[in-house]
Amino acid sequence: MVRKIGNAYIFIFLLFFHFNCLGVVSISVDIQVLDEQGIPITQTGIGIPTILKVIVRGTSSQVDTVYIDGLKYFDVERRGTAKQLSTINGVTSIKTVYQYMIRAQNEGMYSIGPVHVSIDGTSYNSQSISLDVRRGYCPSSSATKKVALEVLVNKKIVVVGQKVPLRIRIYTNEECELLGIEPLELQHCKIGTMQGPFSGVDERHGIQRKYVEWQTAIIPQKTGEFIIPALKAYYKELMSKGGLHTDFFGGLFNFGYHKKYTYSNVVNIKVESLPKYEGKVHAIGSFTSLRAQLNQHEAKQGEGIVLSLELEGEGDFDNIVHPRLDVPESLTYYDSKATIVPSGIKKTFEYIVQGKQEGIWNVPSQDFVFFDVNDKIYKVLQTASLPITIVRGKRDEVSDIKTEKSEVDVAVTDKQNDFWLVNENCQQMISYQKRLPPYILFLCLVFPFIICLISGLCFLSHWHTTRDAVILKRKYVFTETKKKIKIAAKIHDTSALYDIFITLFADRYSVERSEISHDLIQQKLVYLSKATCTQWAIFFSKITEQAYANRYLTLQEQEELFKGALMWVTLFQKS
Repeated sequence: MVRKIGNAYIFIFLLFFHFNCLGVVSISVDIQVLDEQGIPITQTGIGIPTILKVIVRGTSSQVDTVYIDGLKYFDVERRGTAKQLSTINGVTSIKTVYQYMIRAQNEGMYSIGPVHVSIDGTSYNSQSISLDVRRGYCPSSSATKKVALEVLVNKKIVVVGQKVPLRIRIYTNEECELLGIEPLELQHCKIGTMQGPFSGVDERHGIQRKYVEWQTAIIPQKTGEFIIPALKAYYKELMSKGGLHTDFFGGLFNFGYHKKYTYSNVVNIKVESLPKYEGKVHAIGSFTSLRAQLNQHEAKQGEGIVLSLELEGEGDFDNIVHPRLDVPESLTYYDSKATIVPSGIKKTFEYIVQGKQEGIWNVPSQDFVFFDVNDKIYKVLQTASLPITIVRGKRDEVSDIKTEKSEVDVAVTDKQNDFWLVNENCQQMISYQKRLPPYILFLCLVFPFIICLISGLCFLSHWHTTRDAVILKRKYVFTETKKKIKIAAKIHDTSALYDIFITLFADRYSVERSEISHDLIQQKLVYLSKATCTQWAIFFSKITEQAYANRYLTLQEQEELFKGALMWVTLFQKS
């Protein structure tokens, strides 16, 4: 009997201890590395966007600091913070997710983490995770036979400062439509103006494919190994025939299409330093000729003569400045304009040359030193010498006319009562006219006030029109949002809800779509109760997950999600 009572006490104690342990929620920190589709990865490529998530579970308290080890060799961009609530078997859990976009700068095996989180003065640490960054790696999930993106260069070994033509080419078919390509961003490199698009047909392995390409040029500014990371292109693909892409409203709101992306190849370029050279080097490239010419061979003293230097070849013409001229002391010059022909293979430098002394003078041949990128040696282009004849000008005939009182003479004309101010070199004359008539003076005084009045009336009219347009837009934005939700529900496209609500908040508060974030929405909804804000955070987390992960939902779950969307729109409209 005593043994049975003892066993019962032990059982009750263990049961009580077990339930108390279940009631205590421990705080944990986790780290994840994902691709852009939300799939965990252990490999990536140089420059390819990779998602880094830091997940804090078990607390609703404010996180003081988040510090992540191992990101020294990554470009890091913070993408936002979200709190998620979930209830399973009556047990509610909460987690805070910090999301970052990272890009590796160099290849290698990297250890990311641990993450150090401070909450209410207590530190919590996560595990570390390994990420293998490989050269030339391209995500297999983005590979497609319908769309292909290529980065093409004609040289893989160059010298610093050499101009390298670059082409960005994308192959598509009739079922796909290009939405955009990420801009080309490179460190320690100048990027020229992007030109295009240009269309064409390329044949590979006996198959002809149409393409569209953009052309530019890059100029490396630092020696070493230079990497052009994989570029990302966005496109939309028409749904299969079983879909609803032929529906009128689906085409109108871009439903009926799958939004996808693909990556280009990674390009490696070796950048070498220039050989030593004693003297001035004007350019780097491949130049064929340098010609000099004058617009006239004879001029008076002080009169300008245009001397042109015409450089032809291939190089960075945008950064080649006026070469310094070698002229005798009896001549002087200054730089004028410089022009590049549309074909980009010729640049003309113009100078204004003036003679200080009369006589026959010779402009010697001009040298242009450049490093030839084809022959890998320094070369010199030379022009022919040019003769110039300077004759005595009329200004010298009056240069000796001076007065004892002043170096300025005043001459009065006979026909009018105007007078002219002439300097001692007779190079500048300033005319002082008669006084203006009274009515013209009156109009000059009144005219600015009339302009100000008209401008003020135009501003008020524009202000009223703009204000009415904004009010009208805000009034009908909720109606349009409900229509979009019903159309999305009709074709069972839950991934469209995220874009619909982002557009709603952007139009409602008159801001750009790119400025809308979870934190900004929370700031705008401060007028709601705390419980309502929590429910909104759960709903927004669900539609965000559908937009990026597109998780499978049953018809009942889809119906509940669309009903919830209409409910939130109605709530925002009333408030």
